[in-house]
This record gives sequence, C-alpha cells and structure tokens, in this order.
Amino acid sequence: MDHLTPDRLLIVGLFLAVLLGLWAAVQRNRTGLARRITGDRRLRMVETLTLGPEGRALLLEAEGRSILVLGGRRGTPCVLDLGPRGKCDTDGAEGAE
Repeated sequence: MDHLTPDRLLIVGLFLAVLLGLWAAVQRNRTGLARRITGDRRLRMVETLTLGPEGRALLLEAEGRSILVLGGRRGTPCVLDLGPRGKCDTDGAEGAE
C-alpha cells in the first residue's frame, strides 16, 4: 500500500512545474494581458460605494468624463455628469451665505 510511488511523485512534480511556469509567464506579461483584456472600452467603473442597506454610489468614466450614479433598489437612479476626468469644480458647491 505504497501511495507515494516514484511515477506519482514525478507527475505531481511536473504538474507543479507547469503551474509555476504559467504563473511566471502571467506575471511577466501582466500589463500586456490587462491591456488586451480591457481593450478600448468607452465605459469603465472607477469606484463603488455602499451608502446604506439599499443605496449605492457608482463613479464611472465614460469617454474621459466622470459620471456619478446614485441609486437604490426601489428608486430611480440619479445620474450626474461631473465633467472631464481630473477636474473638480467647487464653485457651484459653495451655496449662498
């Protein structure tokens, strides 16, 4: 009842060597693979935030513009265009004093 025969050890060793080789190849080409997977998408989710048991905020990027989507399970989502990516307009947020 010898479970660790030399041929089984060889098969396990070869399997682990193949896995290690695949892992090394993926690590070496990580940026190229990520670029190939994402491609030229026009819409990308930047961040998501849970606002409560039923609310959620999504920050999207669509063709270089930041878009905020606020929604819940039962309500109609609110979509706000935040403008070009990287710009922050705080003039409209000050309000009257």
